[in-house]
Amino acid sequence: MNPDATGFVPPQGERGAQVRAMFDRVASRYDLVNDVMSLGQHRRWRRFAARVSQPAGTSVLDLATGTGDLAIQFERAGAQLVVGVDFSQSMLLAAQQKFRRKKSGAALELVQADVLRLPFPNESFDRVSSAFLLRNLSDLGAGLAEMRRVLKPAGWVIALEVTHPPSNALGGLAGWWFQQVVPVIGGALSGEWAAYRYLPASLGPLPTAVELATMLRSVGFRNVRFNRLGFGSVTVHIGQV
Repeated sequence: MNPDATGFVPPQGERGAQVRAMFDRVASRYDLVNDVMSLGQHRRWRRFAARVSQPAGTSVLDLATGTGDLAIQFERAGAQLVVGVDFSQSMLLAAQQKFRRKKSGAALELVQADVLRLPFPNESFDRVSSAFLLRNLSDLGAGLAEMRRVLKPAGWVIALEVTHPPSNALGGLAGWWFQQVVPVIGGALSGEWAAYRYLPASLGPLPTAVELATMLRSVGFRNVRFNRLGFGSVTVHIGQV
């Protein structure tokens, strides 16, 4: 499927356009920057997020798929169909290159779309996932509701996200790394200083892990739980329809 096969509608509002342009600019060095910023841990976090949702034989919609790393983890964990969605064409082109190198029985597809207006019917997928998406949404509640809309009955949502670290020594270290070190590393490696100053700023309005779990319940998810990773600076939230 071509990245724009379903007809792309650009994200609404100035913030959406700015975030899309930012990801277009950093796409070519996105994987390198992620590896360095997380000391390689983001790959382990994605692998955990994919496997904990028991995707074998299921259809998965991976939102804000970026360069496709989480989508590929679902494929490796046995998903039958994985559709990656992103509003950045540059990110999708990078993901497409990775997908072409895959040699498995699973179907890997890409669609360019806005997460707040997904071009899929109700109850289309068994799993809906995202990695580091939620802090970029202009309307978090609407985004969570859209995820639920496209899930089949008994389907699962899986959200890997940076979060406010706990108030302990390790949490303080993780907070210092994200607030002070990450913008410098990201800016130096990508040349996009403004883009990586945006990352710690985007955490400010994001709910805590407990608050996000409450929001998931409020839009209709049940059995909501989360796991803390990365010294508590990252969470994987899971809920069922």
